[in-house]
Parts: sequence; C-alpha cells; structure tokens
Amino acid sequence: MNSDYNEHTLQDLMKQMFKDCDMIDKANEMDIIKTYRFVVGDLISKLTQDIKLRNKTLYVKISSAALRNELSYKKQDLIIKINSELNYSAIDSIVFQ
Repeated sequence: MNSDYNEHTLQDLMKQMFKDCDMIDKANEMDIIKTYRFVVGDLISKLTQDIKLRNKTLYVKISSAALRNELSYKKQDLIIKINSELNYSAIDSIVFQ
C-alpha cells in the first residue's frame, strides 16, 4: 500500500470543496444546522420543517405551535449549547417561526 494514502471523511472532503469554491459560508451553515439537530434531539428535529442561517441568526420553522412557544423560552440556552458544540460564536440569535 502507498504510505502517502490519506483517509478523509466525506464531510472533510465536502468542506474542502466548498472552501475551494468560495462556499465556506454554506459549509458553516451545514455544520450549524447539524449541531442544532444534535442539540435539540430527535423529536424536536423531526418537528423542525426548515432551518436557515442569515447574519448569525438561525431561522427555524417548527410545525407545532406549542413546541415553538416552549422553544422560544429556551433560546438563550440553545444558542449557548450550539456555540459551545461548535467551539466558536456561530449564532447570536434564533427566530422560531
């Protein structure tokens, strides 16, 4: 086997491709969305219809009005957890729609 062989995950290769194509912001958005889904868990993730990032604000469309209301009380905790998981200040606010 070739000793110069490097193993990379698909995610690493995609990030490099995005970086090469000046799409690093899109790669960061994908990381933030993935982290949001990890932080909120499977149930809330399944009830999340759409997620978009604009200017460090995460816009999250939730199908349940009751859940949307409950999550609005936990915004600051979610922001802290997401930023902590990512090890940088990725988002400043969350808007539940």
